[in-house]
Amino acid sequence: MGIVVLNHNHDGENCIPHLKEAIFQINHTGQEHAGICAYNPDLYDDERNIIRYTANGPVRDLEIPKSVEAYSGIGNVSKHRDHQPLYFEDSPLGQFSLTFDGYIGNMEEIKKQLRVPLFGKNDAELAAHLISLGDDFPDGVQKMSDLIDGCFTLGILTGDGELYAARCPKATKPLSYGRGKRGFAAISESRAFRKIGMTYDGDFEPGQIVRIDNYGIHTVKRMPTKKIDVCSFLWGYYSWVDSYVDGVSVGAVREAAAKKVAKRDIENGLRIDVATSIEDSGKSYGEGAAEAFDVPYKSTLIKYPYYFRSYDTPKNKRKGVAFGKVSTVDFRIEGKKMYIWDDSLRRGTVIHNLIDLLKKANPDEIHLRFGTPRNTHFCLYDYKDQPDDVLPANRYKTDEELAKFLKVDSVGFPTLDEWVKSIEETSNGNIDRKNLCLRCYEE
Repeated sequence: MGIVVLNHNHDGENCIPHLKEAIFQINHTGQEHAGICAYNPDLYDDERNIIRYTANGPVRDLEIPKSVEAYSGIGNVSKHRDHQPLYFEDSPLGQFSLTFDGYIGNMEEIKKQLRVPLFGKNDAELAAHLISLGDDFPDGVQKMSDLIDGCFTLGILTGDGELYAARCPKATKPLSYGRGKRGFAAISESRAFRKIGMTYDGDFEPGQIVRIDNYGIHTVKRMPTKKIDVCSFLWGYYSWVDSYVDGVSVGAVREAAAKKVAKRDIENGLRIDVATSIEDSGKSYGEGAAEAFDVPYKSTLIKYPYYFRSYDTPKNKRKGVAFGKVSTVDFRIEGKKMYIWDDSLRRGTVIHNLIDLLKKANPDEIHLRFGTPRNTHFCLYDYKDQPDDVLPANRYKTDEELAKFLKVDSVGFPTLDEWVKSIEETSNGNIDRKNLCLRCYEE
């Protein structure tokens, strides 16, 4: 999921085109639903000042009339059809809308404890209910944060046009801020700022709640932090390669991790002809490995750009989407010793088909490497529909067993220490291991 909170100065231009462009630039974080809510006090004759447009599917399917104008707004892209941003007309705090990227692990307990009349597993709806119990919006965000067992980032648009944004005390999920001549914004990924004429200025601190208005971004509350738990997989896969997470380049971390693995392979006598990857998220790994081996990087499995991102596609569609969007550049493969990189091995849903496709181009050898360590657990901060023991890293304990299962000549991963050092070293010491969530990789 991803969120956008955007304010334009009242004497500036309409914010709607930039609001939609911003959620488009983070569409890789969720493609099942997209939406915006925006503030325009002149649009309605009654007391409602918030307009709302949502659509199932990617941002390109979100239709907003060109005549619609607004000063400020929030946006959301989601891997669930959860109809965000949500709009509430008669809450104890008045009308408001909420964009929420988060996970509430103790949802059922809270619903029973507070007798909350909610249906299904809609984290955003429960978050909105808890926020509305506060004395004001910042107080409500803190009360919600204190009650839940999970993590979040969020944006709020009030019926008076006020904007709030927050990152939870664990800082598990990313949230950046930026500015430009038109106004100010908070966005899940830094890459979006340049596309709307703004500069990326930094990242929210753990527990920080801000108000965004015509004059800037103002901290209004800091929630107490017990344990920082930044998701390390943000650098491994979730974030786009040109983004920064807490000031650390995603692409640079990936190249650093690949070089560490390649160094071990060189020391062990591996010989290759070409480095390649499963693009897009594997490309930086492949480029870093090519540099370490001093061989060319070649795109061999190319992606047709009009398909969805398979990882965030529903499970029953994932294999077809991933396979349908990839084809081979055969002359770069035939007779070559291939050193091919993917970002991670999680479910293993797709990789078998891609290896079969690659083999049809007659490579001499296939040496498969993954940019992140062995994934032994599903995410602690997400709903899971399968037990951890179905993961290939748990079913096949050695690289040799995995290589046989995947039908390649060899398989390799960075060690957990190598992965952590790639992040720490790229951050110039600004990120410490103790503040990273590494549960996906722990034995």
